[in-house]
Amino acid sequence: MSLFFSSFLNHRNGSNHMNHSLLLLLIVLITTLNFSCKKTPTEPPHNMQDTTSHNFKWQKFTFGQHSSSALYDVAIIDENNIWAVGEIYTNDTLGNPDPYAYNALHWDGIKWEVKKITVLY
Repeated sequence: MSLFFSSFLNHRNGSNHMNHSLLLLLIVLITTLNFSCKKTPTEPPHNMQDTTSHNFKWQKFTFGQHSSSALYDVAIIDENNIWAVGEIYTNDTLGNPDPYAYNALHWDGIKWEVKKITVLY
């Protein structure tokens, strides 16, 4: 602190001593930081488990009964709670195409369920 203060006083008196002192201080600080940083990345602990099992089993499911059905987005909460949204067209009870599409699918870990979610404006 006294070096800085005396440098400041000398600078006010017209000396460039402060500029040299600050430059020297900056060089020392950068050099110290450079040598104190680790050059190699830190490895995770060997006993840390992977967050994913990578044990996937792909299955094919067919939704809707018309070619105009489409899914737009999927949200996977966990393996027993998956939601998908889109337009899923099915047949009505008489076997005719139902003009009103289902708009959501839910996986409960065992089966998919087609849902119509209403939005009130």
